[in-house]
Amino acid sequence: MPEAIVYRVDDRSILLPYYKRYLIEPALQFLPPSLHPNTITHAGHLINLLGAAVLLALWPIKGWPFALAALTLHLYVWCDNVDGAHARRTKQASPLGEFLDHGLDQVNMVYIAIITAMALGVSPFWWVIHLLLIPGAGCLAYLEQTQTGVLCMGLLNQIESIVVLAFVLMASAIFGTAVFDRVIFPGYSLRLLLCLWSTVTILFGIARGLVRTASHRGAMANAPALPFLAFGASTCVAWQIEAISTINAVTLVTCANVYFGMRMLSRRLREKPAKVEPLLLISTLVLCATAGWRAMGHPVDSSIGTLIVVAACGAFGAETARAARDGIQHVMRHS
Repeated sequence: MPEAIVYRVDDRSILLPYYKRYLIEPALQFLPPSLHPNTITHAGHLINLLGAAVLLALWPIKGWPFALAALTLHLYVWCDNVDGAHARRTKQASPLGEFLDHGLDQVNMVYIAIITAMALGVSPFWWVIHLLLIPGAGCLAYLEQTQTGVLCMGLLNQIESIVVLAFVLMASAIFGTAVFDRVIFPGYSLRLLLCLWSTVTILFGIARGLVRTASHRGAMANAPALPFLAFGASTCVAWQIEAISTINAVTLVTCANVYFGMRMLSRRLREKPAKVEPLLLISTLVLCATAGWRAMGHPVDSSIGTLIVVAACGAFGAETARAARDGIQHVMRHS
């Protein structure tokens, strides 16, 4: 197997060693060798999708849907950690399995962003921020791995975040999402503090990743990140000045995150360095033009925003599918 597609990770998670020791390793003996690791990966993805879908479908403010989401979230994380361990134990580890695991993780981060926004009962502003930053952090982690060969995970990452989110979900299930407004710390609601905490920690992690990449490969190694960051910023600006609607902004950042993450993953597995993505540049220019037109006092018809979303997400979707195809074909040829 070529070195370029070997899974390398620097995981400094505080809770992960204990999670593996008490919840992963003891369970491995009960998994039959005939069970394919990719089946576990798919199961985890579908379980996570179920939790997010129930919350979106019912849009609750209290009750069992939040408890269900807490359960499905933990089952997903268990599957996400046990699939690789089972693959190594049964000697079924493969580049295709890694591609599937990481590719679905990018989609799963979208579900987690949705669950987080629903659990906290956030405003439209925080919906956009969560759907931008949570999956976006994963994209930029893949960029770092593409450029440096190492996927770096900080002290507070998957397990720590899921534990906090599970407590939030259970609080919403028992007391309702309004509890985060009623609990006040020096003049600020618990909802605002939790949103700020997640935003600051994610931005700090992104900044550290960009610094590591620049230190390892030079400042130009971060060039592919610039259009991606500019697209997210232009989407937020266009939404804030009402050039596009909230649902359009959420849809745009979601599609762009999945697209960019898949592009980075595919290029790494094909042993190619990351590059500036023209599609992100074009989309950013269109959004900037729309926002500029609105800023000059001209109205922007809602159909224009919808047209931008349909065109951009259609292009993102087509390129995501092509990146997935190219990545799968490459790993199949080199397995």
